[in-house]
Amino acid sequence: MKLIKKIQKNYLFKVFSSVKMAVFIMVLILIATAIGTIVESRYNAELASLYIYAAPWFNALLFLVGILVINATIARLPWKKRHTGFLITHLGIVTLLIGAYITQNYGIDGILQVEEGRSGQKVFLSERVFEYSSHVDFKKIYVEKKPYSFNFFDLRRLNQQISDNYEIMDYKPFVAEQDPMLSQIQNIDGFLLQFNIKSAFFDQDVSLHSRMRSELQMGPAVFKVVTEKDLLKDSTKDGLVKTKKKVAKKSLKKSKKKAKPIVPGQALLEIYSFKSNKLLATLKVSQLSQSKAYVFKGISLLLKQKFNHASIEANKIVEANPKGPATNPALELTISQGKESLREVIYTKFDGFTLNAEGAFNYKFKYKSDVAETLAPIVTHKKPKIKATNVVQFVVAADQSLKVQFIKNNKIESENNVKVNEEILTPWMGMKLKLSAFVDSQNMPSAMEPKAIVPKVKEDMTPPSALQVKVKSLGKKLWITEGQVKSLGHGDSEVQFFYGRNSIDLPFNLNLKKFYKKDYPGTETPMSFESHVTIDGGKEQLVISMNEPMKLQGYTLYQSSYQLRPGGGALSIFSVNRDPGRSLKYLGSVIMSIGIIIITLMKSRLYNRRKD
Repeated sequence: MKLIKKIQKNYLFKVFSSVKMAVFIMVLILIATAIGTIVESRYNAELASLYIYAAPWFNALLFLVGILVINATIARLPWKKRHTGFLITHLGIVTLLIGAYITQNYGIDGILQVEEGRSGQKVFLSERVFEYSSHVDFKKIYVEKKPYSFNFFDLRRLNQQISDNYEIMDYKPFVAEQDPMLSQIQNIDGFLLQFNIKSAFFDQDVSLHSRMRSELQMGPAVFKVVTEKDLLKDSTKDGLVKTKKKVAKKSLKKSKKKAKPIVPGQALLEIYSFKSNKLLATLKVSQLSQSKAYVFKGISLLLKQKFNHASIEANKIVEANPKGPATNPALELTISQGKESLREVIYTKFDGFTLNAEGAFNYKFKYKSDVAETLAPIVTHKKPKIKATNVVQFVVAADQSLKVQFIKNNKIESENNVKVNEEILTPWMGMKLKLSAFVDSQNMPSAMEPKAIVPKVKEDMTPPSALQVKVKSLGKKLWITEGQVKSLGHGDSEVQFFYGRNSIDLPFNLNLKKFYKKDYPGTETPMSFESHVTIDGGKEQLVISMNEPMKLQGYTLYQSSYQLRPGGGALSIFSVNRDPGRSLKYLGSVIMSIGIIIITLMKSRLYNRRKD
């Protein structure tokens, strides 16, 4: 008892057992929770967790609450009868905090996606892992996703867990999604350019390769990359026309055979929510008319014109080559709501372009033409010709310096030397061009550093993070973006790296027999949706719906979302949860409620009268 009294007289103990400190900590938690709610509403739940709920400082506040509760209990020793409700309430708070700790550290919260008619059991968790494997070695370590770059201690802690031959060098919390072309050019000779094109209407990152994809049309201009050697070949072409006339005709015939013009009725228009980016509807472009409006949830869509090869002339969109193959499909729409009308232009190949940066009546649109966008075939000198009035041409010199030419109506209006991270203003529409990377693709993957970005407001998905890994024995570094698998030759063998979400297999297989969705009358807004499933191929069908989760073998499966894909089966998305601390959290809540009731009763007049 002497020790208890000595502790009670300690200054720090008095501070961290006082009501004032408890109120101060609770106010801090309340403010942090309010900020977290705002972040979640503006961005998404994962970002709110990264910045607030999973942050070390927030966990420290919760830990302090536990310390305050325990100290306040000790401060009242020896306990008396009047402390009964107080002690029970504090016991409930401690029990609830222990349950929350167990859930956070040992619980499971992930996503399971199953396509209609198929089965699945792989659950993707929110935690990230880094793996490397070869014929002699395998290692998996957990990587905590943070909203800022790793410091020295973060990197040291990770590197202590892996082989001495590998080292994690850097971490970027948010990076841009990479162009799929980049994974195809690592062993192909040529030059890779990455640049950003920006205006008041769009902000787009683009990749070009001198052999894989040397030309790309985006909205008002064609962007291309050539070498001085190619330009010299083109300039001598006129003197060789007669000697190569037959060859030219043959190649022209081949190109005509390969050209796939647009087939009416196959093109699709997708309508998305501007705020949530959720796909709301998919309709055939053939359903749109120039005379009769298509009505969707209070807006009217009127097709103004459909283009196979859209181009900009005198600040107007025109059909540059009506008889040729569809190289730049686009739609021009008039979108109306009540008396207000908006004009919108949608390009298949330029997804980020819009005339309505704030959304068209809270909607945005994507145009998927029937002409699939594929990478250009690998060629050495003959490249597909795209007619356009505006051309931005990057020219690679023999010494591997780079210049950019702005061409209008086949005339060079200006020419500038350009370097990485240098911004140049184009002669058209106030567009700004900034070169972000220029490398010989033989230097990949070490040269392919992902572009760091800032998360955007009203996006459901958090941008991926990226790790830089060094293989000491090879003296090589590579960047791995979340979800990527990359390989490097290591002696006579190969080592494979993976960075992304950890996954587990459920102890049972979920078979999705049928997905059902019921809409509110006259709309496409879901009133309810549910999945009819079987377990491990059994015959008994179970229903998982919005309000009816399925509990099996310690796991709870909730129907969280879905995707309806044209021409394919529905994709049902389940939230998978296992909460080992749930019983303690329930018990703590019950104990705390009992304590509060006892405190209330003991302060009541009836209790005090009986006491007297």
